[in-house]
Amino acid sequence: MKYKLVVLVRRDLKISCGKLAVQVAHAAVECVLSSKNEIVEQWRKEG
Repeated sequence: MKYKLVVLVRRDLKISCGKLAVQVAHAAVECVLSSKNEIVEQWRKEG
C-alpha cells in the first residue's frame, strides 16, 4: 500500500510565507505523532 501526506492550505490566509511554512510543519509533525507507529514506519520505508 502506498502512503502519502497531503497538506492543503487556504490561500486567503493573510500570513507570511514563513509563518505559513511553520504552521504546515507543525501540522505535519502532529499528524505523524498522532498516527499509529506501524503505519508511520511503513510510510518512512517508502521514501
